[in-house]
Amino acid sequence: MVTMLQRVDNGWYITRSTFLQDIDLIVSIAKVYNGEDYNGAQIVSRACQLRDVVHGMISQMDPAIVAYCDKIAAQGGPVHLSNELRGSTFPATPVVQLGTTTRLSARLRNVKPKVSVNQSYEALKHTKKSSDVAHGAFVERSDGYSIPQLERLYSRMMKRVSQTKLDCKTSALSFLLNFVEDDPNF
Repeated sequence: MVTMLQRVDNGWYITRSTFLQDIDLIVSIAKVYNGEDYNGAQIVSRACQLRDVVHGMISQMDPAIVAYCDKIAAQGGPVHLSNELRGSTFPATPVVQLGTTTRLSARLRNVKPKVSVNQSYEALKHTKKSSDVAHGAFVERSDGYSIPQLERLYSRMMKRVSQTKLDCKTSALSFLLNFVEDDPNF
């Protein structure tokens, strides 16, 4: 398991199939090296549970991401930069933890989150108000549109969003408000 976690951290798995092969290898090794006694059966059962959980989680992955990763793998994997380019943009030593460590979540390490309830609530309330205004204006402006008209409007809006390269939700909301207020968009 430690080897698999290091491989995940180092980006060794390009596609899900290579990851699943290693998960299946854990199950087959558990069956080979653990006897038919009670303790051996427990180890094999845990390995099968791990496999089932991993298969369940991977089945929920976005198919577009899976297809994109498979395409990269089919083209020979990630691009490797030449040494002269590597030195100019990346540090010479990789930033990778090579030691064997146990990964723990913040909750398991008893680290309390630093959250101000008042600030979080105010930020959520402000975003919700802006979202409601943008949504209401958009619905009002597009009322009575047929499906083809809505599809054209959606494609124009997505084209503009991709051109502006928005980074956060608040920028997206302000963009939507500006888009709705601009008459030529409708």
